[in-house]
Amino acid sequence: MALFKVLCLCLGGVHFASGAFHQTHFAIGGGLVPPLLNESYSLLQDAGMTFLHADSAEVASVAQAQQMASLCAEYNLSCLMPMNSYKAITPSSAVWGYFLRDEPPASEFNSLAASVAEMRKVHPDALTFVNLFGVTEDPTRARALYGVDTYEEYVDQYLATVKPDILCYDFYPSNATMWEYHQNLAFIRNKSLHAGIPFWNYVWMSANGNGVGAAFYRWELFVAATYGSKGLLQWSLQPCANPRDCGPKSRWVPYPTIMDKYGKAFPPVFDMVRAEHKPWKWLGPKLLEMESLNVSGPWPHHWPFVITGMPIRSISSGCANWLVGHFRTSSKVLKSRTKKDLASSTAAYDDCVMVVNGDPLSTHFATLDLGPAGPGAVREVSQSDGQLVPLVDAAPDVPGFQLFFLEGAGRLLCWSNSDHMSIQV
Repeated sequence: MALFKVLCLCLGGVHFASGAFHQTHFAIGGGLVPPLLNESYSLLQDAGMTFLHADSAEVASVAQAQQMASLCAEYNLSCLMPMNSYKAITPSSAVWGYFLRDEPPASEFNSLAASVAEMRKVHPDALTFVNLFGVTEDPTRARALYGVDTYEEYVDQYLATVKPDILCYDFYPSNATMWEYHQNLAFIRNKSLHAGIPFWNYVWMSANGNGVGAAFYRWELFVAATYGSKGLLQWSLQPCANPRDCGPKSRWVPYPTIMDKYGKAFPPVFDMVRAEHKPWKWLGPKLLEMESLNVSGPWPHHWPFVITGMPIRSISSGCANWLVGHFRTSSKVLKSRTKKDLASSTAAYDDCVMVVNGDPLSTHFATLDLGPAGPGAVREVSQSDGQLVPLVDAAPDVPGFQLFFLEGAGRLLCWSNSDHMSIQV
């Protein structure tokens, strides 16, 4: 695996979006939409999904879209309706907005901008959703995919023309392209900060009879969140592109993913996904309130890894690579806090660092330098209940302060602003 080092700094925002959509919770989910059944939507909720989308091929009629909206409301999902229903179905906690297009070339940006403008006239606070291509390093494919010569030109034209509510793209890594996953996340992160909008990304789970294991899936989720993604989307939740495109001779062969084509759970994948989503019930809300300040790593196999611009100072580990992301509670959230919030013992822990084991194959201990105030000044966001809990040395008989990391796993560590000297970036 090729490794590289990235340092992503917070950029001054230039607000491109002209809509009024406000993301109220961390998004976990995606498509393809399952059958319109209570059983299948209940399974999505049980698997830790919060978000679902459908296009007009999957949910072809307004009546079906209304049924989907009702199921989303019943099972506490925030959903995107097909664009053919935007005049009939209004935004709500269950309907965030409308799905416009997946992977458009640049030649479609003007027509998409017109559709977005029309929808915003009717529903100014709705999410108008478009998903972009991910990066390709093959220059012979760039123009065929994007319609322009470079990926940067493709993304810049999209932002300037469509003025989206969020920036979303897909890139599905393998063992051979893990470094490209990092590169694409770093690039999109910087673009989203410059545009002043959140970004989401699709990760590889399972489709067409192939999928990733628990550790690699865990790695995809933690790495994306460390770069600042506010939406971790999966492809695909069930095997059929639509009821008419699913069969042995279709592109979409009906191998089960988390569920089969009938909307019933497929335990080997479903149980894995449910287990890996559990931490995000608690990590997601905390990260949604925070702004990404910088990201550093992944480092090659040498140590210690000295970190600058963050409250954590270094990581030592014999044969691992690490990714760290620095977050701080947004000024908007700070201004909205009530007196009750400010009196809370956890309110001051607004400076956080996500530390990720960048190895999806091996567990690792890490020796951490947590700054001059030491481990006592740090709290970790518990992945079991969301509470801020003291750190415990995982190997007290080994010199230094040790934490243990599962394959591809991350841990979110938080400091009180008064407990450390955080370097401004």
